Amino acid sequence: MVAITRRPKSAADEFGWLAVLCLLVCSSGQAHLLNMTEAIAEIDQSGHISVTIQLDLLAELGSAEAYFAASLSDSQQAPEAEMFKKLAGAIEAYQEDSRIDLRVTNVQWPAGYDLGDYKSQIVWPKTTVKLTGQLNSNAPLAIRFTSAFIFEEPVALTIRSSVTGKRKSRWLVAGQTSPRFDPGNLEIEATNISLEGAVRQGADFAAHGFRHIVIGGWDHLLFLLALCLSARSAWQLIIRISLFTLAHTVTLAMASYRLIELNAYWVELAIIGSIVFVAFNSLWQIYSPWNTLRHSDTELSPGLFDAAAVWIFLFGLLHGLGFASSLQALEIPTDRFLISLLGFNLGVEIAQIGFVLVVVGIFAVLDRQRAAQAIRRVLTWLTALVACSWLVMLAV
Repeated sequence: MVAITRRPKSAADEFGWLAVLCLLVCSSGQAHLLNMTEAIAEIDQSGHISVTIQLDLLAELGSAEAYFAASLSDSQQAPEAEMFKKLAGAIEAYQEDSRIDLRVTNVQWPAGYDLGDYKSQIVWPKTTVKLTGQLNSNAPLAIRFTSAFIFEEPVALTIRSSVTGKRKSRWLVAGQTSPRFDPGNLEIEATNISLEGAVRQGADFAAHGFRHIVIGGWDHLLFLLALCLSARSAWQLIIRISLFTLAHTVTLAMASYRLIELNAYWVELAIIGSIVFVAFNSLWQIYSPWNTLRHSDTELSPGLFDAAAVWIFLFGLLHGLGFASSLQALEIPTDRFLISLLGFNLGVEIAQIGFVLVVVGIFAVLDRQRAAQAIRRVLTWLTALVACSWLVMLAV
């Protein structure tokens, strides 16, 4: 019989896998939505459509130097440039089977920025482009942003009528078609504030909240993972997630009503810093020679409401401010502001609870394996390193 022996897992093995995972996660997405594309399509009484889009052209132009040089060009000639013809072709507006011809009529390059701003990971100068066209009929309108042009995703699109104020907002990714917007009979529809319409509005914004977490909320998901890794028991995790949820709900509501307004950059920097703090706190619990006390998964820890509960609540307040900046980009209609706010928060919570349940389920399976603790350590290190890389990208 051949004897098979297992080589003990070394620190090099653990950190080797950690390095690979860190590179994959860091290269897979951005920390947040500060440079997302914003577009407003407005329809007037004569059926004329005007699309105003604010976008970061860095990826399309290929380098910060090229973007900076383009911003110094003659703005009067810019609408005729090939790049903007390409942009117009990549925005597809349809009524039934008929495509609306859009053309660029005005370009406003970023003003007041130097080359360093274009190279920065946090400034993201945006160019404002205006396109116009004419609707063919009163048929419903749908818009799609194709991959023929590099749009920073998600694309926050609002279609609205200047006559009635009716609007519809969506976050889209490349190739995704917006819901249809009916430009006909707008006055009747706009004045019909029914229970069905309110429910539909709430459901729409719930979908926005869900997509905010799933598509672009990498920082929020990483913070939730750090909370799951730092909890010593199931009860402690429930308490911490509840405190975090309560806190970000409070500031989401306050910021949405403009009771609190802070610079988005500093909020984002603080959010990433909160992930770093929680991750390294977990590492301290793992490696500290003074921290010998361990609790079982079912034990009610005596430290449920210790200092950790305080900073988790404070970090929740920060994350709520981050949610609010994304919600405000959707231009919530004033007549249904509260239902839209509640719907958005509900969508966020559904995504959050779903993510936590998946993580807890995976941990429950891992706990049956011998390598469970090593995997938890690797995940904790990965969380800390990814958060640190984001923090450096934002701060430098």
